[in-house]
Amino acid sequence: MNRIEKLIAEMCPEGVEFKSLREVALIGRGKRLTKRQLNHENEFPVYSGGVTPMGYFGKYNQPADTITVVKYGTAGFVNYIEEKFWANDVCYCIKPREARELVNRYLFYVLKNKQDMIQSLATDAIPAHLPTAIINNFRIPLPPFEIQREIVKILDTFTELEAELEAELEARRRQYQYYRDRLLAFAPPKKFRLNEIDALLKRLCPNGVEQMELVEVLNYEQPGKFLVKSTDYDNGYTTPVLTAGKSFILGYTEETDGIYSASSNQPVIIFDDFTTAFKWVDFPFKAKSSAMKMITQRADPPVSLRYIYYVMKTISYTPQDHARQWIRTYSKFRVPIPPLKVQHKIVATLDRFDVLVNDLSIGLPAEITARRKQYEYYRDRLLT
Repeated sequence: MNRIEKLIAEMCPEGVEFKSLREVALIGRGKRLTKRQLNHENEFPVYSGGVTPMGYFGKYNQPADTITVVKYGTAGFVNYIEEKFWANDVCYCIKPREARELVNRYLFYVLKNKQDMIQSLATDAIPAHLPTAIINNFRIPLPPFEIQREIVKILDTFTELEAELEAELEARRRQYQYYRDRLLAFAPPKKFRLNEIDALLKRLCPNGVEQMELVEVLNYEQPGKFLVKSTDYDNGYTTPVLTAGKSFILGYTEETDGIYSASSNQPVIIFDDFTTAFKWVDFPFKAKSSAMKMITQRADPPVSLRYIYYVMKTISYTPQDHARQWIRTYSKFRVPIPPLKVQHKIVATLDRFDVLVNDLSIGLPAEITARRKQYEYYRDRLLT
């Protein structure tokens, strides 16, 4: 930052000039293609209004390193395409008029930083529409070329670091899933298990691991008395309202009766009886759906609920109808039940992986979040 501040003081002490986008950039439109014209075997990606291609075509109409701004639908979304591509007609394609006056990557960062503002200028029509006059007249700061390059250098460093962290996180997630599936398969090749667990298996169950149905080791409870009465949620309340789906915490309620008193000592698995989605819960909560089941372990045979939670993650099953699944199908799946000592060792191993790849406070996701906030802070300062 010190170098950029020094350059600004030296090169533009009276402030940075602002110009309209059409003064400094060429703004064109893509050309319409239909889905029938697309084929995944073709070479060039076709971009319309999203981050990923809508398909592939045999020709391209835009060079690599082109900025796009969506005109219809997700109007105002800013993207940077690093490869040759075909731009569909729902996006603007933007390139600097003079390469020595405006750094292409700098222009992208400016527009991306103002994406919310650009999106707010779209019409309320369905689909939303970003008028050409608005994008033409959108004003951007134009510091001297050398300052633009320095800003790009800093922001590209942050972008590359975040991409490296995302790639490492994805690799760790694949590694975690690989070892989880191998640990819980209890089948050769044994070299994929950890030596300590392998030694325990040889000593405690030399004839193999017993298989049991989930219903033999788990109890379930209906959610009726734990259902929330009002959907008037407020983050100021203390009791979370849960769903077993992706949303997980729907909000917070002020209701004080009928709270399921889960804790770290008495955790529970909440299970969606229609989708078979499930979540681990170790804090008090209210339930949203009558289709939710609360799953706990039976006293006999002795099992670790956390172990069963990990085993359930390896079950590959997709319901084919909108029917309740636990009693009829899911609880009848057979799973390996090794001695409790082995279960605890497996849980300890998988918990370490889980913290690394999923914990938002101390794992890789936490570092990615921190780097993203740092990037946004410097981006806002650099481009203001």
